[in-house]
Amino acid sequence: ISLVVDRLVREEPQPPSRVAGNDSPVPSKRLRGDLDAIVQRCMRKSPCDRYPTVDALRADLQYWRAHRPVEARRGSTGYALRRWLWRHRFGVAATMLLFIVLLGGLGAALWQAQRAQHQAWRAERVKELVLSVFREQDPLSRPGTQSRTPVELIGDGLAAIDHELKGDPALHAELLDDFGEIQGNL
Repeated sequence: ISLVVDRLVREEPQPPSRVAGNDSPVPSKRLRGDLDAIVQRCMRKSPCDRYPTVDALRADLQYWRAHRPVEARRGSTGYALRRWLWRHRFGVAATMLLFIVLLGGLGAALWQAQRAQHQAWRAERVKELVLSVFREQDPLSRPGTQSRTPVELIGDGLAAIDHELKGDPALHAELLDDFGEIQGNL
């Protein structure tokens, strides 16, 4: 008997979640966490470590039912944050979903802007190439007095395409196809 009394006096009791068995009316999983802390605070050896009043115990039990941080587990920021996230889980989920949708929209807009910029760059290259081929036909800027035939112009255009567009195979092939069709028609 003295060993049992000595043990009761010196050791803190085990949390209820460890003591609850399989035949317990409340599963041990439900007792873990806040309820363990509340019961252990009630059973502390030192009276100053226990709840000061029954109202304080009642308040902690009401906080537990409302998924709010209980006084028995105060001090941990992570704990308070988990409780807050649990209480506001639907709002947090909706906010995260909105954030993901916004990020996806931003990514799509940036991708489209990059594609548009690339297309504008390609169009500018094609314009410069075509204008350089036909610029010699302008009577005011032509160095000689004799104009070239359309077949010569297309031949010069094909040479310019081969020289200017080596680095862009898709545009090179597209313009060769178009100029080749015009040359074939002439």
